[in-house]
Amino acid sequence: MHSQYTPLRFSLSFLSLLHRYDRIFNMKFLPPGRGLWAMGSPLTEQRGLYAALNNCAFVSTESMRTDPVKPFVFLMDASMLGVDMSLHLNCSSP
Repeated sequence: MHSQYTPLRFSLSFLSLLHRYDRIFNMKFLPPGRGLWAMGSPLTEQRGLYAALNNCAFVSTESMRTDPVKPFVFLMDASMLGVDMSLHLNCSSP
């Protein structure tokens, strides 16, 4: 039987893990500041606002015919949590 998984080379994986740990411990490589600010805080744990852990998001106005406010509510919520937003304006005529 042929295995579909690549065998783990423990020595290389362990060295990579040590290298990454050293960089995180010495603050040379860290998650985004927004993630450090929100992880494990009441913002995510009690309020359930996990969108604060995102770096960027995208919203389209394509669904405005059925719910004209929905894209802008999402845009405002994400912006208030510090998420960089991209907005696609669907400007086709009705």
